[in-house]
Amino acid sequence: MSDAPQSAQSLEQLQSFCLLILGKLDGNDNVLTHYQSVLLQYRHARFDQQQMDYVLNHFLLQSCTKLMQRNYSNDARDFNLADTVSTCCRELVTIAASLLSTTHAEIAIMILFHTLNSNCSFHRTFGHDWRQRHGEYLSTAETKQLAKWRSTLMAGAHVDYLMCNRWRHGFIHAVEDKEEVSGKHRVLHIQPQMNGMYPSHKIGGYRRRKVPALTDDDDDADNDNVYTEQFTLSEQTLDQIALPLSKSIELQPFMKQWRKALRSGSESTAQCDCLDTVHKWYTCTVREEDEAANMIHVNYDGWSHRYDEWVEKTELRMQPFMSQAKGGRHTQGVTGTLDDIGLCAEDEEDTEDETVFALWRGKLDSIDSFHIVDLLNEFGKCNGFEAVLRQVKSQKPSISITLVARLLSAFGTCSKAYTRRFAKQFIKPLIASVFDLFAELNETDLAALTPELFNAICGSLRKLLERDQKEGPQIEEKLGKLMLDVALKQL
Repeated sequence: MSDAPQSAQSLEQLQSFCLLILGKLDGNDNVLTHYQSVLLQYRHARFDQQQMDYVLNHFLLQSCTKLMQRNYSNDARDFNLADTVSTCCRELVTIAASLLSTTHAEIAIMILFHTLNSNCSFHRTFGHDWRQRHGEYLSTAETKQLAKWRSTLMAGAHVDYLMCNRWRHGFIHAVEDKEEVSGKHRVLHIQPQMNGMYPSHKIGGYRRRKVPALTDDDDDADNDNVYTEQFTLSEQTLDQIALPLSKSIELQPFMKQWRKALRSGSESTAQCDCLDTVHKWYTCTVREEDEAANMIHVNYDGWSHRYDEWVEKTELRMQPFMSQAKGGRHTQGVTGTLDDIGLCAEDEEDTEDETVFALWRGKLDSIDSFHIVDLLNEFGKCNGFEAVLRQVKSQKPSISITLVARLLSAFGTCSKAYTRRFAKQFIKPLIASVFDLFAELNETDLAALTPELFNAICGSLRKLLERDQKEGPQIEEKLGKLMLDVALKQL
C-alpha cells in the first residue's frame, strides 16, 4: 500500500485507497497509519472538493464504525496499537466538532456515539491502568540534572526506565559493563516492580513480594526465577532512565489529596474507612504501600491480619477516616453500600483550568478508560461542547429525536469525568435545552419516540442530573414530569 492519498491524482484513486482501508480496518494493524493519514488530510482540507465530499459521505462514519466495533480483546498487551487507535479517535472527534454546526451533524453525532462508547471493545480493553499511557523522553534539562545520579547506579538500586514507549519502575539485579565498536555502555538487568502490569518472576508472573536479597543464600532459588529486562544505558538512552517513582507514577489517576497521602507510619495519613466484603464499614490502618501500583495494604482495626487486603487508592469503598465507619471491630461495623457515595464525583479539588474538560479518576469513575477522557478534552479544545449546545438548543439544522438520544448517550455516560467547573458550565444548559426540545416535539418525532428510546433518553438525563450533587432529591421529580408531559402529547 502506498503511503497516502496526498499523491492521489484522481477521485478514483482515493476511492480505491479508502475501500482498501475499509476492507482491512477490522483486523490489519498496519493499515491504521494510512487511515490516520486520510483523516489528517481531510481535517486540514488537503483534498480537492470532490475528494472531500467522498470522504465525508462514504468514508468517515463507515471507517469509524469499523474501527470501534473491532474486537481488541486479543491485543490487550499491545499498548502501541492502543496509541495509534486513540490518535485516530482524536482525529475523528476533532472532525466531528467541526461538522456539528453543518448539515452533516448526523455524521458528527454518530462518530461521537461510537468513539465515546465505553462498552465498545477498545475502551473495555485499553486505558484502565495509567501505566499503559505513552511515555515521553526526559527533557534535555532533566537529563543533565541526573548525570551524577546515573553514574552511581549499581545492583540493588531502584530506577524508572522507558521501555516499549512506557515508563516502568524496577529493581536493578545486575550491571554489566560492555565495550563494543560503538563505544562503552552498561547493561542493566532490571526486575519490574509494577504489580499487575509487568511480570516480576518467570514462574508466577504478576505477584507482589519483597525484592529478593542479592546475598542471602536462602534466596538463591528465588533469584533464579527472577524475570529481568535488559536496559542498555548509553549516550543514546540517557533520556530514558529516571529517578525511582518519578516518571512511572506521574500519570496516575486524579484523586483528592487525602487519597494521595495515604501511607503507613503517620497517624494522620495511615487511617481511612473501608467497606468490607459483607458491606460493613470499618476504620482501617495502612500497614504498607505500593506506590508503583497505587495500592495500600490495610488492616481492619481490631480484626486479625488474615483479613488484611491490598486496596487501590482510587477505590470508592475507601473513604476518609470516620466519615462512614464508627470505629473498628468493637463497633460491629456500619452496614452500607456504595450506591449513595457513587452518585457524586469527588470533584472538590478539580482543576479550574479552562482547557481541561474532564479528568480520569480511575475506579472512582464509571469511565474506566483514560482514552475516553482524552477524547473529551480533545473535543472540548475544538469548541465541540459549544457546538453541541447550539445544535440541541436551536435544532437548526434539525436533528431527529433518535440522534438526540445518541448525543445524550455519548455525554451522559461520561458525566462523572467532567471537571467541577465544566460540569456546571455544560450540564445545566444541555438539560434545559433537552427539556425545551421535548416541549416542542412535532408529530414525526413523537411517532419515532418508542418506549425503548425514551427510556434510554431518561437514563442519560438521570446520569447528567446525578452529576450535580444538589440535584439528587429532584431527579425523579423532574424525570417524572417529563414522562408525564410526553405521555400526554402522545395521546
